[in-house]
Amino acid sequence: MFVPNELEKLADIFKKHKSTLYVVGGYVRSQLMGLGTDPDIDLASKTKPHDIIKMLIGTDFKATIMNERAGVVEIVVGNYRFEHATFRTEKYAVSGEHMPAEVEFIDSVDEDAKRRDFSCNAIYYDIYSGQIVDPLGGEVDIKNKILRACVEPRYLFKNDAERILRMIRFACSCGFAVEQKTLDAAKDNVFRLKFLSMARKRKEVGRILLADLKYPSLNLQFAHIQAIEMLKDIGAIKYLFPNLNEALEMNNQMPNGETAEDYLNVLLHFATPNVRLVALLALCGTDGYEKNGKVQKGFSKESADEAEYQLRNLEYSNETIKVATCCIANFEKLSKDKLTLSDARIISITNYNQLDELEDFALAARSAHLLGNVEFSKSYVNIRLAKKQNNNKLFATNINQIKITNEQIREIKDFNAEKCCEIKQKLLVLGAKKGRLLTNKENLKYARKLINQQL
Repeated sequence: MFVPNELEKLADIFKKHKSTLYVVGGYVRSQLMGLGTDPDIDLASKTKPHDIIKMLIGTDFKATIMNERAGVVEIVVGNYRFEHATFRTEKYAVSGEHMPAEVEFIDSVDEDAKRRDFSCNAIYYDIYSGQIVDPLGGEVDIKNKILRACVEPRYLFKNDAERILRMIRFACSCGFAVEQKTLDAAKDNVFRLKFLSMARKRKEVGRILLADLKYPSLNLQFAHIQAIEMLKDIGAIKYLFPNLNEALEMNNQMPNGETAEDYLNVLLHFATPNVRLVALLALCGTDGYEKNGKVQKGFSKESADEAEYQLRNLEYSNETIKVATCCIANFEKLSKDKLTLSDARIISITNYNQLDELEDFALAARSAHLLGNVEFSKSYVNIRLAKKQNNNKLFATNINQIKITNEQIREIKDFNAEKCCEIKQKLLVLGAKKGRLLTNKENLKYARKLINQQL
């Protein structure tokens, strides 16, 4: 097994202090699977944090305690960063909220293995001797492509609900089948996801949506779709995106004849990685699409509102929320290829930074609607053209560029600054529709019309 020379030097230092240094986790798993080296290198030994700090004084290695209670130390040398965890046992609260309530440092590698999640991640490589230490049979499970809990699985998930999401991510990104007892325990404990922090849910959702890209050489091109299917099967969706779960349970018919659940899988198939989260939430409002056998009005606005609510609940960034709502609000027009150049220019005024994602989502939405890949669509072309026209300043993109003053508006109607701003915003949209900078005379004309309409 390959390890950097720096790790061999570090293992020598540990040996001199009567401790054996191991590599453990994904770095070992990846090499045993024939996938090369993993960029993250996790280390483990019986050495406690403060002892590591002392033993590395005067060496090329810089150690910093990251979590003293959990025994985690960051070790940096050159361009390498290693994370070391002291052997430990853990006791958890009953809720399953990820962080252990009690930690006890120990000397046994076999006991440390039992506090890890799955057998494939509990294989240790003794750097000094070059030997594999496999207390729980992880090598056999890797060979058989089985994901198995390190301990009694009901305790595994009861203690830490994040491991339910990790189970799905590992299984799908590695092409493993989940051992039945482990899968059953995940289903039985899935309700514990409600106790998991928003940050940890968000992190795992992001990784799950990229499951097919983790190991390109495995060519698991539908792994992310399989992962979403597993989330639905074990009942996890409602603890991540409850409104999406309600829409999928209704499973109404979509405009192209597919059910919402099947349509979601098709949409995820065509969505590029940067818009997969958008695709996942695009159907949040479909619960009202078909009622009593009659097709109702569109659902894009409802879906955009629901998506924003759920993303805010999971504490996603404002930029991510803006991308999602911009794309989803225009979902129907994109899927039916009815986004006009005028529409695209208006969008570009307030959503310029989201246009790249909107382009990608336009192709995914149209491809899903036609159940086949499309290289371009009118909507896609219009978005690109609107972006180009925006760059070339063919039309005003903010109210400061509108050729009319507040004083001129007040001559028509004695409005305060806020009302003048509202008129300018409408003139901004009007200019975008027309695709050009309106003259002062034109703005005065349209301002009078707008004010008279309000009166």
